[in-house]
Amino acid sequence: MGRLLDHNVYRIETFTLTDQGRKLAARLPWKSSHGNLKEVISKSWANLDGLVVFASIGATVRIISPLLQDKESDPCVVCVDEASRFAVVVLGGHANRLSGNALAHEVAGYLELTPITTTASELVNSHPGQSSQDFHLLRVHSGRNLARLKRTIIDGLIVSVDNHIDWEFPESPHEIARRVLLDVDFQVEPPALVEHQVEKHELANSFRECVVHVTDHHIDESVVVNPPSLILGVGCSSDCPEDEIVDLVDKTFEKLGLAKSSICEVATIDSRADHRAVTRFGVPIRSFRGAELDMVTVPNPSSVVEGYVGTKSVAEAAALMCLAGTARRVQEPIDSNQSVGSGLLVEKQKGPHCTFCVARRTRPQGVLHLVGLGPGRSAFRTVQCVTTIQNSDVIVGYGPYVDQCQDLITLSQVTFRLPIGAEYERARLALELAQAGYSVSLVCSGDPGVFAMAPMALELLEQDLAFERRNFDVELVPGVTAANAVSGLLGAPLGHDHAIISLSDLTTDWDTICNRIEAVASTDMVIALYNPRSETRTWQLPKALDIISRYRAPSTPIGIVTNAMRDGQIVLVTTLAEIDVECVTMNTCLIVGNSTTRTFSDFVFTPRGRSIRTTSRYQGGQDNP
Repeated sequence: MGRLLDHNVYRIETFTLTDQGRKLAARLPWKSSHGNLKEVISKSWANLDGLVVFASIGATVRIISPLLQDKESDPCVVCVDEASRFAVVVLGGHANRLSGNALAHEVAGYLELTPITTTASELVNSHPGQSSQDFHLLRVHSGRNLARLKRTIIDGLIVSVDNHIDWEFPESPHEIARRVLLDVDFQVEPPALVEHQVEKHELANSFRECVVHVTDHHIDESVVVNPPSLILGVGCSSDCPEDEIVDLVDKTFEKLGLAKSSICEVATIDSRADHRAVTRFGVPIRSFRGAELDMVTVPNPSSVVEGYVGTKSVAEAAALMCLAGTARRVQEPIDSNQSVGSGLLVEKQKGPHCTFCVARRTRPQGVLHLVGLGPGRSAFRTVQCVTTIQNSDVIVGYGPYVDQCQDLITLSQVTFRLPIGAEYERARLALELAQAGYSVSLVCSGDPGVFAMAPMALELLEQDLAFERRNFDVELVPGVTAANAVSGLLGAPLGHDHAIISLSDLTTDWDTICNRIEAVASTDMVIALYNPRSETRTWQLPKALDIISRYRAPSTPIGIVTNAMRDGQIVLVTTLAEIDVECVTMNTCLIVGNSTTRTFSDFVFTPRGRSIRTTSRYQGGQDNP
């Protein structure tokens, strides 16, 4: 489960006055209103979590000023200039689950412009006087009077923590890296943080001290930080009004003194995952099948609920499933009396159409994102890739890959750049950071599952006993892989059955590679060749082409693309008989056609099968027309 800007959760709208603004807004995935800005914004203001206004900052400020109430209820506002250069945060929406900074970065990702943020939280984590505990506290938590805390950190003043709920702060990312990367040179930004060593009596006598109270309850102190500790388990009928569950939660939280800003997740049954009563809270949703929920022993089972959805509990069972952790085997039953987190803090509360409960975590929930950056240029990154990186605590990757997404990384994030050849160490570090409770993006070019980091990370996760009972999520973020990028530049050479083979014998012995080339070549499939040649591996490509030549005509088209979708891109089309292997580098991908592949104008393509003149969808034609 990723911490993404979920368009189904947040109510975002764009507002435009000019035709140019309307064209830009059309590239964003949200509802758009065009016309008199004052009228349309005033009408929608109270119902939105975020606004994107295509107008000057001055005009926007004059329009929204009469509408402002307080940080608890105001939406965030981002301005975009019509030259499409900047996305500027005008109003941060501090208490709202959607922050102005996140929205600005999201808009910037869609429109390929620069996000402008000015909040202290963007800068505070690079300050050398900050402790590792404060780092994670500031990065992912919300609370009251945090502006004072941020000013204190920036000014280099003393911070002490009163941890009311024994919230477990993770080890510093830098300390984890030092422990994992014993024999590997790596670069880290920002540099290692300096720990404060201050005695308690010194803190008590210090007029410069800022005391941070960590709790998921409302307390009367100057600086209160609410950790992401509370899970809402929710069950509801299909006709449940969205306001009913909100009102029930509000009343219960007020009665018990709980802080809504500590709600980190909503858990429910899969058939209600998209219900507005569930998504209304603006936090990630985790859903479970009825059969999974029925294996959980809960304090308040219901035969009525069982009759409808096949499980005696939804709210309590789902909340306990979250606490049990993502590594729990489905076959293992869960007992509410077992020690998982702190268990149910609030047992099932009932409304006319809904129920909810509250479970408490004692530590942050980590997540490992295996992120594909695509072939190169930012235009070919997916939206999920952009939002995942922007919302991660830590970025790990091969140095050039981290550079490839540097425009998405802020000073409040830690980045680790590792050298080539340190793939195992990259995967291990990312897993350890996620295990500690961080949101981690392990980035790679192309797609993470195609000759990239995902297989190595999953294999390590499977085999290493340290992760046998992992307490973090793993999410794969697909990317445009080299074969697809190269195919698009050439035309459609992958239009029919094809195979992808790597010629690198660093992880696979050469005899196995030869056997695979021969097997694929003999079936007349198109072949995409990855890692074809390097400074030290020069003989493999000629050998591979020799094997293919036994089954393909000399006139078989070959597309050769170097630096696809990157600076220095070169696209060549030749034949099996005329190919010059000296033009091939490690950054090249080749596509060798089959017996039907042909060239036309500037295109190389492989027909899908029977001639289009004899194929009809009404006569049993091809799939996916």
